[in-house]
Amino acid sequence: MVHIRNSDNSNPPDPIATQLAAIAAKLEAFETMKEDIAALKEGERSR
Repeated sequence: MVHIRNSDNSNPPDPIATQLAAIAAKLEAFETMKEDIAALKEGERSR
């Protein structure tokens, strides 16, 4: 997981780190979807 710098010192968060965190979250969603599709395909094969 990507960690964003803590902004306790009232600096705005690093925009690149924010974008990387968003991309990582989307990639995780795609990975989960890929696993779900593989499970569905496996279920159809066993019929």
